[in-house]
Amino acid sequence: MKKRTLAKLIFWMTLQLVAACASAPISPNECVRSGRIWILASQKCLEPNEAEKLRTE
Repeated sequence: MKKRTLAKLIFWMTLQLVAACASAPISPNECVRSGRIWILASQKCLEPNEAEKLRTE
């Protein structure tokens, strides 16, 4: 296998792993512990600035 092909394969596998971790559900406790805000109504974990935007809309 060529080095370039191997590098592409590793890149795409890493990208898929990151995407899988990002889409994994997060518990309310983990969300708050990491300094973010858990929105109960939508069951989402948001950064403080994102939550502020929702509050002002």
